[in-house]
Amino acid sequence: MACPVRDCATRVPVQSRRFQATDRYKCAVHGLFISKSTFEYASPHHNLLWDSPADRVLLDGILQHKRESRLGRERSEDAVSWNVFRYLELSGLLDAWVASVTGQPESNSRVHYWSFDSQAGVTWAPLARARQAFGELEGRGSEPDLIITTDDAHIWVEAKLGSTNSTTPSDPVGARERYVAGGGAWFARTVAADFDVVAIDRRRYELLRLWLLGSWAAEQEGRRFVLVNLVRDGLEEDVPSFAAEHFKLSERRAVRRATWESIYAELVASQQRSADDEKLLAYMRGKTLGYDAGGRLRRAFSND
Repeated sequence: MACPVRDCATRVPVQSRRFQATDRYKCAVHGLFISKSTFEYASPHHNLLWDSPADRVLLDGILQHKRESRLGRERSEDAVSWNVFRYLELSGLLDAWVASVTGQPESNSRVHYWSFDSQAGVTWAPLARARQAFGELEGRGSEPDLIITTDDAHIWVEAKLGSTNSTTPSDPVGARERYVAGGGAWFARTVAADFDVVAIDRRRYELLRLWLLGSWAAEQEGRRFVLVNLVRDGLEEDVPSFAAEHFKLSERRAVRRATWESIYAELVASQQRSADDEKLLAYMRGKTLGYDAGGRLRRAFSND
């Protein structure tokens, strides 16, 4: 396999099993571990745009609580989420993005990455209470990629890059008991279909869990709730219609689909751009998503 860096002559043996980050498969020039499908940076920080001392302090706190982290992997949804939303946060554009998705004016938006409350140094309390209310198992609780709080709303973002929403429970009986009865039978108030239809037949188990826990947590706080599925252009287009059919939507509870490309387009349309703006645009233009069958890197986003 060739190093993915342009004009690099390094080649490594083809990995035949699970991904191995070892010297045998490493480009010593660029510090990349290479496989047939993807590559990984020697340090996850090399995959991140925003890596100041303050960023590192925040990430260190997050990673102490996050169950799994592959921030160094080229196809990491987490790395893209950090690069894009840390930019929106630091650039003061988070309110505008949230409003564009919810369709309502939003103010004082604050983002919690992977359920971590940076002020308290622990899991965001409303999520912790929701996990308990639905009897989620220790170490296997629901974890939205991003939780954004505003003055009167909770917005939970489930971000997808190379993966899809297709998930089913490993223990259908136990999951059915937990989520149908949990939160004071909250399922009956917010879901319009049978558990098995949503979680097994339609394979939307993860979205169902986030819908239940997120809407319940928001209700306890007297907030609106919006579940956002953030995906690549052209994918998961049936999410709004699925939600309209299977979830009990209202002015207080909604599901939205958004795309990474829409964030790029808004930034391109800006009349004045900073160095950080250009940095993110370049990142999204060049972002790749593993190799195709012919060994060529695929573009992640359909940006012009």
